[in-house]
Formats: sequence, C-alpha cells, structure tokens
Amino acid sequence: MVTDTPLPILIPQNSKLFLFDFSSFPLIRYATMNYEM
Repeated sequence: MVTDTPLPILIPQNSKLFLFDFSSFPLIRYATMNYEM
C-alpha cells in the first residue's frame, strides 16, 4: 500500500516525473499506486 509520503523513495528513480507531478498531488498517488502494482 502507498501512503501520503512514499515519494522520497521514488524520487531517485523518477525524479523528473516526481517534480512534474508534484504540482498534481492526486496524480502522484495515482502514479505511485500503478508503480507499486
């Protein structure tokens, strides 16, 4: 499961995506959920 702050772990792997989706918080969680799955 993904929490509200598991992003730091994905930063090194998807730094550009993280910064780009950083503006869209809901999009981040959606992307992280798909990444985890």
